[in-house]
Amino acid sequence: MFYKDDWMPLSDSFRVLHAAETWVSTANGFDIDSTVRTTSKHLWTHLNEVDQIGVLLSNGEIVFASKRLVDDDFFGERSNAHVDLLIGTVGSTTAEEIEHFRSNDDLIKRYGPFLGCPILLKQKEFIGYMAKSYPEFEHKSASQSVRASEHQLREVSKRRGPRKYGDGWVEKVVKNEFLRRLRKGLLPSDQRDATTMEAIEWVKIVFEEDVSRSTMQRYLAPAFREMDAHIPDR
Repeated sequence: MFYKDDWMPLSDSFRVLHAAETWVSTANGFDIDSTVRTTSKHLWTHLNEVDQIGVLLSNGEIVFASKRLVDDDFFGERSNAHVDLLIGTVGSTTAEEIEHFRSNDDLIKRYGPFLGCPILLKQKEFIGYMAKSYPEFEHKSASQSVRASEHQLREVSKRRGPRKYGDGWVEKVVKNEFLRRLRKGLLPSDQRDATTMEAIEWVKIVFEEDVSRSTMQRYLAPAFREMDAHIPDR
């Protein structure tokens, strides 16, 4: 959501690529349900080609980061050992192989103050990749590309229905993201309503999907159980 001139967030790059892939798939009558998988493949390819990646710090400064964060030695379509492409932040991987043995203490030890910081790509390099891979798609700048993605996705949705991220994908990402926030002390430990509303808004921004209150409470059940375990007299 936030970036400086000449840079764009990894998560926005995923959105733009997914919009282009959805547009192409719809125009050619391909299976639209496979677009997330193809989008991930394209973005891993681009990340392998880039010269540098950056990380946006909480104070607004950008530091360069090792490309090991975005290497393609991944466990699933959208995650390697360090990042989930759709979330785009340091330590956001949703690969089950990693989550099974990595605790919050492990994450803090591994990434320190960079945990949760947005990963950034050079805008010029990404737009060049878009121009090469999707010449029929609009790609003049980062902000224009995001707006174009939103417009074309709305047009696609009118004809083919809402985008799909795979069965249980949104629930899995919500669970991992809000458990991470809770363990890092970024959520109130006794305010379920506030956490539910925050998660609903976050999903609307990241996935462009509306989730009901009851559904979100189900998604957040693991985080709520962990909250309860740390509240005395419960």
